[in-house]
Amino acid sequence: MRREDGRSLDAIRSLRISLGQLSKSDGSASFSFGQVSVLAAVRGPQEVSLKRELADRAALEITVLPVRGLPGPAAKAVASMITPVLVSLLLLHAHPRSLLQLTLQTTSLPSSRFSKAFRTYRPDEVLEYEHADDEKGGPLLDSAVEKAAAFNASMLSLLHASSVGMRGTAFAVALALLPESALQADQATLGTVIPDASDDVMQEETARDRVWAIATAPASGARRESSACVSSLVAVQRKSSAGH
Repeated sequence: MRREDGRSLDAIRSLRISLGQLSKSDGSASFSFGQVSVLAAVRGPQEVSLKRELADRAALEITVLPVRGLPGPAAKAVASMITPVLVSLLLLHAHPRSLLQLTLQTTSLPSSRFSKAFRTYRPDEVLEYEHADDEKGGPLLDSAVEKAAAFNASMLSLLHASSVGMRGTAFAVALALLPESALQADQATLGTVIPDASDDVMQEETARDRVWAIATAPASGARRESSACVSSLVAVQRKSSAGH
């Protein structure tokens, strides 16, 4: 069984990476998961205003720009999720009283194919907000794939710039954990019918346990410092009660 784009049910989206697209930045990179693409640009370390100056390390400023419209709460939420991970990886203390700017620009429109069928949550929000109402300000977030692409573009642009040392690197992926009731999809959703639940399909509870085992596994050095931050990037897409 294959999806409409030719992928098998367990295959990831095609990956595309491009470095150095922007000549006026110290480092730039474009990262794509299938049709979802994000462009990142890095400037600095450079001079910083007294208002934002930090005496012991460089200040990290992340700006997320949507492909259309002005940045809103969703864009700021993506920046706030990426910031603690990069702070734990970058050697910002080597550049005190300076500024490192990272700008992320989405270059593809988010797909509306599953906008009403799926919701995206952080793992710690799944149980608390399982029945939240999107129209009433529930925890509906942007595409998990878009967030993963934004983080990966950030990491690649920093590696391309090589202006700030790093303790290590990280990579983000989007995980989809489906409840048993969603394992059988109709013809209109995936272009084929997924068979009933079997032993080779990861069930919701088992998958959630595995996600938390990975996110909370003991680590050493910088990995331990960033493990809690990385767990916040793990996104869970669940079948909406208002879906097809």
